[in-house]
Amino acid sequence: MPSGWKRLLLADGPRQTINALTLYSIYLAKKDDGQWYDVPKYFRGNSLSTSALTATTFFTFVIFVGSALLLIIAGIFYIPLLCYIQGNLKVRNRQCDWQVKIVKPTMMCRNMSATKSTSVLRRSSRGGTKSVLPRQLHSLRKKPWATSHI
Repeated sequence: MPSGWKRLLLADGPRQTINALTLYSIYLAKKDDGQWYDVPKYFRGNSLSTSALTATTFFTFVIFVGSALLLIIAGIFYIPLLCYIQGNLKVRNRQCDWQVKIVKPTMMCRNMSATKSTSVLRRSSRGGTKSVLPRQLHSLRKKPWATSHI
């Protein structure tokens, strides 16, 4: 998805910033009750709906942080790629697409003729039919077929 980074930064970013501030305020309110990694202290004395909201807020924030880290890593790995191809990536993509358009149909034709289970029948010069294996089709296309009198 080409616009995934835009959605991550422009749509999810502000929302998850608000979630992070909410989680930080919950942390500040419960800071004196024990260590920061004591998870049950954040849910003690809350209603079920408040606990569910806190848990889902934390879950979506963790997913956002993971996606942001993957975006940063992808950006870091993109820089050497640009240095390696030394040019416009769109030009390289067009070249690859062009090569795929040429190579793919020829490979499909080869695969079809190699896996063809039935043999092709052609007319022989004596008036009968002759069985031809798929490997011989290419040589037959070069030669004109013998006409027969039936």
